[in-house]
Amino acid sequence: MVPASLIEWRFRSNDAIDAIGMRATVRAFLCTEADSSSDIDGAIAIFGELTANVVQHAPGEVTVTITWGADEPCLSVADRGPGFITHFPVYDLWRESGRGLEIIGALAGSNHATDRDGPEGIDVRSRAGKGTTIRVMLPVHRRVKQAIA
Repeated sequence: MVPASLIEWRFRSNDAIDAIGMRATVRAFLCTEADSSSDIDGAIAIFGELTANVVQHAPGEVTVTITWGADEPCLSVADRGPGFITHFPVYDLWRESGRGLEIIGALAGSNHATDRDGPEGIDVRSRAGKGTTIRVMLPVHRRVKQAIA
């Protein structure tokens, strides 16, 4: 049994350079821990979609956490912004905005029962004036580390 590990980073959503650097940091971490079957690009697209929403809608500090148990890591992105209504409309291919969580669900595979208020596979917790936390399992698998003899 592999013990769960947790790693946390913080950045300010109004600092574009910091946000770009965070993306590189998360990619480097996943590349270090992931096996060759992992979808690192998909995981980084999920991270990018979540952080782009924070930058657009919730200025201030952002906390990014990856909790990694035996296999797939759980990415959590939390902000202290205004929050949003967690009512998700029926999918509409032609709408011009509001598709981010659907994209994230598709990239994550939507095969996890973590959803509370969001599309399948995505846990969205938002409180007016208190911020939003979104959790999703990433399409990445932990590399099996060889024991040193």
